[in-house]
Amino acid sequence: MTTLTYKPLKEKIVTSEELKFIKLGENKGYVFISRDGSEIIYRASGKSYGFKKEKEKVRAYFLVKLIEEYKYSEKSIQLDVEVPGVDSADLVVYKKILPYIIVECQRAAISQSEIKKAQKQVIEKAKVLKAKYAVLVVGPRQMVFDIQAEAKQILNLPSNYKEIKI
Repeated sequence: MTTLTYKPLKEKIVTSEELKFIKLGENKGYVFISRDGSEIIYRASGKSYGFKKEKEKVRAYFLVKLIEEYKYSEKSIQLDVEVPGVDSADLVVYKKILPYIIVECQRAAISQSEIKKAQKQVIEKAKVLKAKYAVLVVGPRQMVFDIQAEAKQILNLPSNYKEIKI
């Protein structure tokens, strides 16, 4: 009789929701994943990234979710937008030519202190770019902040540029 030895995973497994959106993105052509799963190409930008890191899987998941669930145009979303004096934003949704939503993506397995730090960073990036909303995506979870309402956390991101009342 053979005994199997299981080794613990070093990274969290991508959730079924994340995988569902990534597969949908592949099927609709928003993203292309290399045969060996090591690279991802985003159609709108033509940019290629390593796909082994969980953070990139989170970005792919949320980009597709922005398009399919929240109904933002693929053409209105840019990757790695430089934020003067800060860093780059993982995703930026534009309303015409102005930044509307700033998104920071993080792998699911981060500490509370890392979440707090990432939250401050995404809010700062949104303020610098004068965006209406900031979103911190931690694995399949998201935190949405209304920057024009003193960065107050809100329950949901509005769909297709609709205004929400606080």
